[in-house]
Amino acid sequence: MSASEAKDLLADSKQLKVDLFGGETSQLKGAVNVDIDATIGVKADITGGLDFIPNGSTSQLSALNPYIPGRKNMFASDILAEAHRILEPGGEFTIAATKGNPYVKIKQFPSENQLNNMGFDVVNYKTPLTQVDSYQNTFSNVSFGQTGGTSPINPEDMISIILRKKQ
Repeated sequence: MSASEAKDLLADSKQLKVDLFGGETSQLKGAVNVDIDATIGVKADITGGLDFIPNGSTSQLSALNPYIPGRKNMFASDILAEAHRILEPGGEFTIAATKGNPYVKIKQFPSENQLNNMGFDVVNYKTPLTQVDSYQNTFSNVSFGQTGGTSPINPEDMISIILRKKQ
């Protein structure tokens, strides 16, 4: 569905799980997929924002090994304001990527103190993905790969940043 169709469908939603960059279909159980290549979910380019997702409606937001073709200078920090807007109080934003993924480059990503000032509690900051508490329940069945499904990525080679919107 398109972003405008999603806006109508999601208008009164609460406790959504949203998977940014899910590809054609999300691998996260019960998550709404948002990707420029989505065949199931919302076909949308997030560089234009997430205005189709209602304020405070999302309990879980994930960006797993994110990549935007032609946008080598977009970083997770570019969507933190939108993540904060759509997350419900206590909702979590999980970013997991390989250490070389430009989306989480350390010089571009806000410090823990800056994230705190933006309204987030930092649950994990650049922790190996397989060592986070939610790994077994949420991510252990996910097959990570590069865009297009090529070159499988070992989850042990991924780092995670987990932010929780302050109450």
